[in-house]
Amino acid sequence: MKRTIDVLKEHPYGEPGGWKRQAQAEMEDWSWKQYSYMIAIKARSQMARRQMTQKQLAEAMGCSQQYVSLLLRGSMNMTLETIARLENALQFKLLDGLLKMDPQYRASDTSARYLSEGPAPGYGGE
Repeated sequence: MKRTIDVLKEHPYGEPGGWKRQAQAEMEDWSWKQYSYMIAIKARSQMARRQMTQKQLAEAMGCSQQYVSLLLRGSMNMTLETIARLENALQFKLLDGLLKMDPQYRASDTSARYLSEGPAPGYGGE
């Protein structure tokens, strides 16, 4: 029978300091994961209210059930497009607070016009 130390030497945990890099990466990921978790919780709650399965949500979003499963775990960095597709499929605003923000921060008709017509004044425009 092998001694414990011999087994540990045969199966070292990564390279020296690897656990520190892994912990640092997890801490850096937390900045976006906290939002992903909250979106997943709200989406699951809305699914329960509507008695919707992951398969039904996947069909409504036009993606696979496996992809929906990843989204609902809250560990996936979702794009704004994905969040919008989730909202449309669930008929529920996941990011409702953004739509209620102070009007001074909303895009005006003027800025929308500049987006469609080219550069805004001060950036090479008129």
